[in-house]
Amino acid sequence: SDKNKTYDIKLKNRGITKFYWLNDKKSYTVNFKDYIKESEKLLLYVPDKRAYIGEYIVDRFAQKLDLPGLKSWFADIKINGKISGIYYVSEDFDTYFLAKHNLPEANIYNTDSFIIPKEFTPEAMPKEMILSTLKEYDKDYERDADYFLSILEKDPKDLVQNWKYYFDPDNLKKILALYSLTGTAHYDFHNMVFSINPANGRIYFFPWDFM
Repeated sequence: SDKNKTYDIKLKNRGITKFYWLNDKKSYTVNFKDYIKESEKLLLYVPDKRAYIGEYIVDRFAQKLDLPGLKSWFADIKINGKISGIYYVSEDFDTYFLAKHNLPEANIYNTDSFIIPKEFTPEAMPKEMILSTLKEYDKDYERDADYFLSILEKDPKDLVQNWKYYFDPDNLKKILALYSLTGTAHYDFHNMVFSINPANGRIYFFPWDFM
């Protein structure tokens, strides 16, 4: 995008915890009304919340591992001509994300950490924990969610022998390496983001919200 160009945008508050609403400095979602090839939206986060310095470092690790992820940076933001201070700025998983990374057209899913059962096991993962990200692909939700859950329910011996058919081998090795490098405390499918290749059924994971 052109630094000197002015864009027509829609700005809305983001965040569901009381921190976001009680703090004078808000986090925002910036939706572009103009056609922009690179992204549909940008996310502006208050950087001192949720360890965004750490998140930024995780993004750099992901780039070094050649894992497709969201671009992020820090910026001094003005809103309606008023200085709002430093924000952590990130892309979002939108309709352009897969195309930018030369991946097959498909839906992108994320897991809802607020629905994780207290007694969690992959085999007992509730279907409602899987959320559809791209509305235009909602028609594929039932098929994809059922398929993802069927993989989790497979016999461990089958997974040991056939995991390369269910997961993209290169992607899985890199995402597991990122988990090890960052020492993330997220587990039990907490805020996991993935897509399913419609041509071969392999599951592909994307780094997000490791801190």
